[in-house]
Amino acid sequence: MSGSLWDWGLAEFRDRTASDAPIPGGGSAAMVSAAIGLGLVLMALRVTARKASDKTALTPLIDGGDRLLAELSAHADADIAVFDAYMKALKLPRGSEAEKAARRAAIADAAAA
Repeated sequence: MSGSLWDWGLAEFRDRTASDAPIPGGGSAAMVSAAIGLGLVLMALRVTARKASDKTALTPLIDGGDRLLAELSAHADADIAVFDAYMKALKLPRGSEAEKAARRAAIADAAAA
């Protein structure tokens, strides 16, 4: 996959998740769900902060939520990239001992990421 899953529309994400394709998988779908849930929490915090007498009281929570939202977004894309690397490693040739060793190393590298 090239690009970011965040460039997909909601219908495309839904349809790809429901397909028999391996990507997106459970990890990226969970990160997207968490990011959307956190987005709703951030919306509520911002509305509350706007109406509060102390407009800055919730700033630390909002800032932390914004950082976490960025992390969740990055992890969703990373999950796809790591899984893609793992699947490519599984397809490497394994005829000779050198090929088998290179394949094992590529699988280990992808699994460790």
